[in-house]
Amino acid sequence: MHRPSKQASSKATTSVAPSASKTAHDLLAIGEVDNTSTTSSHEPPKISFLHTAIAKAVQGDRESDIRMAFDTGASSSLVTETVATQLKLKRYPRRLNITGACGGGVSHHFVEVTLKSILYPDKSITTKLQVVKSLPEVPSPKSIEQIKAEPHLQGLPLADPQFGGKLDVLLGGLDYPKCIVGSLTTGLESEVAAQPTLFGWTVTGPLESNPKNLSVLQIQTSEDNLKDDLSRLWELDRTPESTHLSIEDEEVTQHFLDTHSRDEDGRYIVRLPRIPQNPTLGASRNLAVRRANQNEKSLMKKGKLPEFQAALEEYQQLDHAEEVPDSDRDAPHYYMPVHGVFKASSTTTKVRPVFDASAPTSNGLSLNDTLMQGPN
Repeated sequence: MHRPSKQASSKATTSVAPSASKTAHDLLAIGEVDNTSTTSSHEPPKISFLHTAIAKAVQGDRESDIRMAFDTGASSSLVTETVATQLKLKRYPRRLNITGACGGGVSHHFVEVTLKSILYPDKSITTKLQVVKSLPEVPSPKSIEQIKAEPHLQGLPLADPQFGGKLDVLLGGLDYPKCIVGSLTTGLESEVAAQPTLFGWTVTGPLESNPKNLSVLQIQTSEDNLKDDLSRLWELDRTPESTHLSIEDEEVTQHFLDTHSRDEDGRYIVRLPRIPQNPTLGASRNLAVRRANQNEKSLMKKGKLPEFQAALEEYQQLDHAEEVPDSDRDAPHYYMPVHGVFKASSTTTKVRPVFDASAPTSNGLSLNDTLMQGPN
């Protein structure tokens, strides 16, 4: 790679536009940026359009065209639920509180995906992205063609010719440096700047007018840690002055109030509080059958199978469960593996069936992964 050369004057700003036929690693600017400002103090601060790029999100033989933005102030990288579902990405559980982008909320999963350059097919990065319901649309400048006509942008392969739009991916402070391949370039009299990346040249500059509603992309994320857990542990015996519910806890509480009912026998009927993304579960019957067979063999060796079978039959007699008819077994269901927990000291129930709602389906998701936790 070539070292940028310095000009004699500290206020002169020049750039050399590389040939479009060069690779991304050869796209280096030559010059210095003039930081002298002549803006009147009475003018409001300018708002810029963001560095964006068009790329392909790839998983195996599946791919999807996506638009992504780069945000060095974001503490995590994000992907929309739509992209994660289209590519059938395997989800891994991770609860993350998000503020800033998407209006805030809770993300429950992350995925791993490869982001491949369209301009340079041999260039790509593989990274982990937290799944969110949606990302905001970033404003594009009105004078797109005028910006493209800037002298220092001539011949540059642009990563996003529209300079903005609806986002699918947000790359944060850890991922953005992996995409940079050269130095920033600016014009002599222009505030438009271009940055060479693996995906082509990304461009930023001031919007012609300040929008009334601005989508702030900078995000902050946090997850529960050991220190927080210990702090809560020591405060368990204290009587709280007030109860503060998170946004998700409030949604679960309202869901219960809106949907619960009682049958003629006085038992409560409650609908499951699904997370807003409502992801689709994969196949689960094979795993449930396999674990049922393993459980049966284990209980037979211990001589406890009759007790366990009697407990399951009692579930049916009390209408806590019903047998799935043969005609309905291939329909979409979530089959929960079950095993028995034995307690010899109990005078009433010596065996208790325990259902595993965390058992993963064929796409990696379990029933628990699709449900909101709710307040304790």
